[in-house]
Amino acid sequence: MTIERMLMMAAGVAAEYPDVVDFIYSYAPDDDLDFDYRVNSFTMSPDGRYISASDISYSTDEIDQWTLTTPYDISTAVRGASYYIGTLSDNPYASTYDDTGDQLFVASLYSNPGIQTYDLSIPYTGAPIATTRNLHLTGVITYVRNVAFSADGLIMFVLCNLTTNQTTSSIAVYYLSTPWDLSTTAGGNNYDQVFQMATNDTMTAISLSPDGKKLVIAGRTTQTLRQWNLSEAWDLSSRTEVASLPTSPIAEPIGFHIDWVAKKLYILNFIGTHAIHELGV
Repeated sequence: MTIERMLMMAAGVAAEYPDVVDFIYSYAPDDDLDFDYRVNSFTMSPDGRYISASDISYSTDEIDQWTLTTPYDISTAVRGASYYIGTLSDNPYASTYDDTGDQLFVASLYSNPGIQTYDLSIPYTGAPIATTRNLHLTGVITYVRNVAFSADGLIMFVLCNLTTNQTTSSIAVYYLSTPWDLSTTAGGNNYDQVFQMATNDTMTAISLSPDGKKLVIAGRTTQTLRQWNLSEAWDLSSRTEVASLPTSPIAEPIGFHIDWVAKKLYILNFIGTHAIHELGV
């Protein structure tokens, strides 16, 4: 972690993390980062320099990497390597890093739904190396959409559909005895808690603020980013829905990333240009 990032995080502790309605979209297509048609989600390193995207186009089953020559500026993205991960991750739908960038967690959508852990040979940018620290969810969850963790890596949140009804969206919660280690879940592949988040919205991506007090989920059907505040950090039973941000003119948000400290929001749309669009407060 850079000194610059540490100073930003220290400032973020004292300041309020933004609400989703604080972000403003200024349409500038030349600044967007265009993706292949079947890239469904992406994640960005905390320093704003690297992007990993999940690509399931025509059974490609790849992780595509990008480097931003100017941090947080997606118009400066340069395409890097692509790595096939289909042997372990069938239909990789989303991914996220651990707190150091040494591990990449991939959410496999269906066929063999689950969360897979890959070690990275170089933080954020190295080749993904398959591990056995995986969570197989066949018979427990039908569609795995996205995954997020608490700041200490001891709680995992899996955005999912428990049945084939894709507009009934839930979050399954898993507690880990060892941070970031999926082999240490309390109940194996059975979730510890589950919370229904919508009955009429296909939810596709999730983000939690570093203090665990704000939760944002992308609603592809409603074309909004929906926010809940949590009165108890990381405890979804204490949630209250407080706001939503219409994503128009970005059609059908399928992936997004919030850098809560830098106060930047990036949205990937499914319909139209299929690109990442940048917003700021």
